[in-house]
Amino acid sequence: MDDGNEVVTFETVTGLVQQLEASNYHDDLLNFVQQNNLDLMCYTSLIECGYTFEKLKYIDKDDINVIFPNREQTALRSEFRVKLFEWKASQIEADFKELYPEKQFMITSKWAETLPKRTVYYEEHVKDKYYRKLLISVKGITDTNSKDCIYFMLLHSILKPTHRYIIKEGELKVHRKATIQSSVSSSILHITSVNDLQHQMELRRNKSIESKTPIQPFLIVVGSDLLSLTDFYVSFGY
Repeated sequence: MDDGNEVVTFETVTGLVQQLEASNYHDDLLNFVQQNNLDLMCYTSLIECGYTFEKLKYIDKDDINVIFPNREQTALRSEFRVKLFEWKASQIEADFKELYPEKQFMITSKWAETLPKRTVYYEEHVKDKYYRKLLISVKGITDTNSKDCIYFMLLHSILKPTHRYIIKEGELKVHRKATIQSSVSSSILHITSVNDLQHQMELRRNKSIESKTPIQPFLIVVGSDLLSLTDFYVSFGY
């Protein structure tokens, strides 16, 4: 039924894509969408909001909600957010290599090489009961990614947090000290499904406001538990 409003059809979307392709202006943006197996509606929504490929790195959480404002776009919004995080993470190492072509990106290049020494160090210095148990569980893991994630978490039980902050409880100011768990949680977000991401991001944002501390870049790991992780992404603190 035609009520006077414009009806967006597949032919409309396809026609817009073809028109923009012909202009060659948004080729890089279209390649980004296609290479990440995103719905073409992501492409048209980005164009309509004035985004180009060069502006992708500046998109934050609030921008994504504007790009995909409708409730029926929830799945599309979540998928785009995850793919965007993943793409941004890949740009870090690429930018480093471009800026310092004669140097190594130590976070990745030396990780496997130093693992044997770190493992011995963990055995001697991890005292916390929970993380001691986690260290023992690593020995039975065959998946390298899950193992690396746990080893990264164990760093926090050795380099213990010293951060202190104040929150208000009614009229009282309560002093709190960051725990090992809160330190790990600030660096790694473990979710069992990508569908949980938006809710967990809101919780993290609220906690950041409460403690008056900015959200730093952190890892997002997806899996039924830490021993069987399947997907890995990076959030840049949005």
